[in-house]
Amino acid sequence: MLSETRETYKNHLFKRIKKESIKNHQSLLENGCLDGMFVTTVFLLDTSASMTGTGLEQMKTAFKNIIHEFSQHSSITENVTVMTFGQDVKVIQYYSCDHAEVTKCVDYLECQGNSPLEAGLLFSLSGINTVPYTALGSLNVRTRLVIITDGKHTDIGAQHDEEIFEALSFNKTGAEVIDLVKEMGKWNPIFCIPVGDDPDICFLGTMILGSEGGKLVPYYEARQLGRYSVNINTASNVLQQLPLEDLLSPGDIKMEVSKIVDVSEQDLNDICEIVGKRNVYKCGRDVKEEIEKEKETEFQEKYLHMPKIGTRVRRGRDWKWKNQDGQGPGTVVGHSKRTGWINVEWDNGILLPYRFGNNGFITAYDIEPCDEPRILESHPIAVGCLVRRGPDWKWNNQDGGAGNIGTVYRLKTETEIYVRWPNGNKSNYRYGYKSCYDVEICDPFDPAVIESVKRQKKGVK
Repeated sequence: MLSETRETYKNHLFKRIKKESIKNHQSLLENGCLDGMFVTTVFLLDTSASMTGTGLEQMKTAFKNIIHEFSQHSSITENVTVMTFGQDVKVIQYYSCDHAEVTKCVDYLECQGNSPLEAGLLFSLSGINTVPYTALGSLNVRTRLVIITDGKHTDIGAQHDEEIFEALSFNKTGAEVIDLVKEMGKWNPIFCIPVGDDPDICFLGTMILGSEGGKLVPYYEARQLGRYSVNINTASNVLQQLPLEDLLSPGDIKMEVSKIVDVSEQDLNDICEIVGKRNVYKCGRDVKEEIEKEKETEFQEKYLHMPKIGTRVRRGRDWKWKNQDGQGPGTVVGHSKRTGWINVEWDNGILLPYRFGNNGFITAYDIEPCDEPRILESHPIAVGCLVRRGPDWKWNNQDGGAGNIGTVYRLKTETEIYVRWPNGNKSNYRYGYKSCYDVEICDPFDPAVIESVKRQKKGVK
């Protein structure tokens, strides 16, 4: 089965990522340079069968043009690692700043096999996770990822045509790639260069929208991408001479740049773009705070027609997600930002979005409400548990009054939980934090609890 193939492949892949991360970090220390101004770049090259011919030749040309441009500015060290995805996903060049050697790594590439872009993206983390952040002037710069592909992706672990068909017929492979780029792109800018006679520009353009600071780069403009770090440094110099709160017009930017350095029209356009998106180049702490705020939006109630947070559910009439639910119940934890999707955490711990209603294209119901309680096994508390006021309650009538029963819908930590009450209020509470218990667990099989929950549902807000 495809799901089993995926999981087996991913488990093997993560083990390799861990090993390759260590090798790449060591190579960066030995063959790269972390002194002065430096940046790091991961190249992810598509070597699948669909790239044979024009795609391969354009990929080699684009790659070599960028590396050549790297070698032309000695003031900023460009550390490079190169990976491929095709018949195999692997590192073909560990981190190095010897551009003459780096450029040779693509000379004898051959195109074979499927195009597991998702696996390639995951594998690129071996060149990202252990690399330090750097700064060019006032702008924080993280490792950038440059993907060169025709965009004709296949599923992780797919070995046979029927497996590929099954993956693509649900349009799930592309969605997973897009979601992964969105997650990675919050931290690292991702650039994509479409190549070949008929690249899937629509898919690649949609994919790259999720990357802050990244963009789709036409094949014939690949060389300009090699000036990325130089133009960031120039943009930083411009920003240091202008008040940060000012809304800078293109005219203002061009005037300031002309005072600092004589640049080409292409450089000028890039610098203006970087200055306009300067908030992308923020410190790691600010990025983390933004991600946390965005995560909060996935735990909100937005639509009256959807089951409320805390509702227990099971797979519904249109279920097509194999064994993600562990064949058991789960808990609604939020209404997704994606129209027609609802977020569910299954009792097996998996949290994913599912279709509930019309998403703009089709109407489907992957889940449906049920009355099955959450049964604890090895954990002291879990999502789906029923709770009421505990011995250390100090939150007035947030719960709607003594005796009301709420549902745990999120665990921030093992001792800090989020609860939705029948009056619609939601907040976080202590459950063992510093030995304090704002709430206590209710026995879902207690007749009094069952009756109380039924009564609450009739008047639920």
